[in-house]
Amino acid sequence: MRLAGRRPGLAVFAALLAAGLVVGAANQGMHGLSYRAVVASLQAMPARALAAAVLATAIGYAVLVANDLSALCYARAAPPLATTVFASFCGYALGNFIGLGALSGGAARYRIYAAAGLSGPTIARVTVFIAAAFGIGAAETIALGLAFRAHAVAQLCALPCGPLRAAAVAVLGLTIVVLFACRGERRSLRLGRLNVELPGSRLLLAQIAVTTADIAAAALALWVLLPPTAIDFPTFVTIYAAALWLGVISHAPGGLGVFDAALIYTIGSGHSSNAVAAALVAYRAIYFVVPFALAAVLLTGAEIRRSLARCR
Repeated sequence: MRLAGRRPGLAVFAALLAAGLVVGAANQGMHGLSYRAVVASLQAMPARALAAAVLATAIGYAVLVANDLSALCYARAAPPLATTVFASFCGYALGNFIGLGALSGGAARYRIYAAAGLSGPTIARVTVFIAAAFGIGAAETIALGLAFRAHAVAQLCALPCGPLRAAAVAVLGLTIVVLFACRGERRSLRLGRLNVELPGSRLLLAQIAVTTADIAAAALALWVLLPPTAIDFPTFVTIYAAALWLGVISHAPGGLGVFDAALIYTIGSGHSSNAVAAALVAYRAIYFVVPFALAAVLLTGAEIRRSLARCR
């Protein structure tokens, strides 16, 4: 009981500790950043790289619709496809930009799905499923990357290779156990006072594949903006997923600071940190700011139409 009561405090402590460790480790690398050099790198960025980043971003947000479709399948709900696409885009655009995606993105989904007739408990199941699926999918992406690129990641992060491979094997082994437990008809798992319905193994496996594809598309949006690098794309996806995971548990808006510091620390040592920082600035503008602005306009328009309809 004592431990259960302290869980929120422990979660906050773990998030702050993770953020502090990453930022502290990257502090030395970020000392060399120059505002003028970052601006010069931004101005020299090829237009084709920016266009490729926009395309990868569009693909990533399109893939994310499958997350909502899977969550709706889990919650046994079937709103119109247009509603699902709208809720998915706005939910992820707001969640990515503001942070605390389960709350900010969940609020957007609630407004949209509730207007389509879904009940509060059903929308809550959708939101929880999406948050849990991302955590599982990100862990699997990191584990798969480490299983095949542990040596390269270890060199970039100055970490021993053995523990990284062992962690990858442990995560992949645990996933097999979970998939085995979810086989057949849906089962319920008792967690204290909560009774959690487990998804089917096919749905869980499909969700892992979707999350991996989403992370790969998001990583590609940044990859094309970076200066030429000797790091191959699978290794970069692994590093990106790990940095993304650290940014999420820090609860900073868009992982701001933690995500960037982790990437500068790992890939900035072999290149100009200013060029990497410039790529991160452009990436955040394309992947976070533009979708957020578009979602804000779309949500405002939807609310205005809803208000006018009630006044008639």
